[in-house]
Amino acid sequence: MKKCMLFFLALGVMGFVFSQKNIVVTKPDGTSSKFFSKIDSALLGADPGDFVYIPGGSYNIGNLLIRKKLQIIGAGYHPDSSAGTGITFLSGSIYFLTGCDGASVTGFYLTGNMQFGTADSNRIVNNISISRCNFSSLNFTHNSGQPQNGNNFLITENIIRAPFYNMYEGTASNILITKNIIITGTTTATSIFNTTFKNNLFLGTAFYVSYSKNCIFENNIIMTNNGITGGYASSNFTFINNLYDSTKTYELPGAVVVNGNVGVRKDSVFVNVPDYSFSYKNNFQLTNYAKSIISGTDGKEVGIYGTNIPFKDGGMPYVPYIKTAEINPSTDPSGNLKIKFTVKAQQY
Repeated sequence: MKKCMLFFLALGVMGFVFSQKNIVVTKPDGTSSKFFSKIDSALLGADPGDFVYIPGGSYNIGNLLIRKKLQIIGAGYHPDSSAGTGITFLSGSIYFLTGCDGASVTGFYLTGNMQFGTADSNRIVNNISISRCNFSSLNFTHNSGQPQNGNNFLITENIIRAPFYNMYEGTASNILITKNIIITGTTTATSIFNTTFKNNLFLGTAFYVSYSKNCIFENNIIMTNNGITGGYASSNFTFINNLYDSTKTYELPGAVVVNGNVGVRKDSVFVNVPDYSFSYKNNFQLTNYAKSIISGTDGKEVGIYGTNIPFKDGGMPYVPYIKTAEINPSTDPSGNLKIKFTVKAQQY
């Protein structure tokens, strides 16, 4: 694994020096690699278990289909943290299809949605991880009324710009949505079942859940413009140790366990969030006052900076990355080209 991560770093340097934007497919141990000019070709040419590295740049992916167990890694979504290489910007949507069990994606900005399946025959997937990406909604199935029966989904440390949809009353289990910044519309989640929402930050219009059952909301911060407006045709919720805006509506039909929740004026919650919308410039760290009035069920902070491994500011994937790059426009009299890179390693 370490050899593979260092190889990705070397590729980033080469891309700067030679202005090459190759998509790279490599084995987990870094022993062999293949280069592609297009992302769909790279996925087609990869073997199950391979790593796929997509360097900084803009790519039109349309509807990208993941059919194998692949670990797909971009250069990051945050414009400041990815300044050395540029962000990995993908225009389109990503679909996880039956056969991709164990796949993961991390480190890019996606204009469209993440979705499981395109048809009844390929909608069931298992052991999927989506982390440190910025994307629109997450659809657990392709179509209303078709249940998601897959298991073990981890959705963590993302910026999610729209609600969750379409799990329906399947047998899906072990679904954890944690440490995400979730920007809601009029709905937060529709037809979601057996899911734990833990240590997230909810912003946007409203915290509203409909046609959903058996969900746990734990250690979240809910600062939506219309407050907590309940759950239509929903039941069997657990709602514990959440911090919410005390000046807004607070209604929880369908909740069977309600404990440890605290209401507070939103202007006393964060260090610096002027308009309570999402911006990369905002500081979503809790004030000392907010920390003093509530803690999570694990004794840590509520919100994205809780747990033993808090939200990573900058949203970089777990590989070493180029933080800054300086390349002289021309060689010196001896034909040497002066370059300077600042590289940052990461513990997680």
